[in-house]
Amino acid sequence: MPKIEGEANIAIYAPDEKKCAFANMANALYAIGDNEVADFFVSHMNSDYQTLRSLINDNGGKGTISQFMIAARIIQHKFHYKIMRLKPTDDLLSPPKEGCFKYATVIGAYDDYKHVISIVENRIYDSSNKKVLTLCKENIAWSCSKTLEDLKKTGKTIYNGYLVIPLEKNLHFKRRKKRKSAALESDNEFLKKFSKK
Repeated sequence: MPKIEGEANIAIYAPDEKKCAFANMANALYAIGDNEVADFFVSHMNSDYQTLRSLINDNGGKGTISQFMIAARIIQHKFHYKIMRLKPTDDLLSPPKEGCFKYATVIGAYDDYKHVISIVENRIYDSSNKKVLTLCKENIAWSCSKTLEDLKKTGKTIYNGYLVIPLEKNLHFKRRKKRKSAALESDNEFLKKFSKK
């Protein structure tokens, strides 16, 4: 299967498929510049299942939860990112807005094979490849371990996925309001000083 690589090396290369959920969450976070949260995911990449599960508040649920879902809950509840579910029909080819990223479990060539990737702008972060991949159909197919023809036949690219939006995006309106309020206070102080003279 052909793949189209960029020049840059991936931050976290972890060809072990069991680490792709945390590795590619970290890769996306490094790509958007949130190194502190990325480091958290890297430090827990080798943790056992019970340790990972203890990182989320699941109210003692007994069912098995995937590392993908654990990572999504951590980014949402521990680090207060907003996550929005991707449509099942999302083919992942539309790049997310600047500062956001797509985080998805792709459907592999075999029913039991699922793999997690992240997409930042027009780049795919797949920890099983040493280089960052260009966002295109060929590379989506490669990440799914499929040919382009198989990808078209399947008609579905993702098993589960989220658009991940950093806290800064969520606070944009609040910050603008705060800056406006600070500017008004500054103007009022200036007027008070001016009127005293």
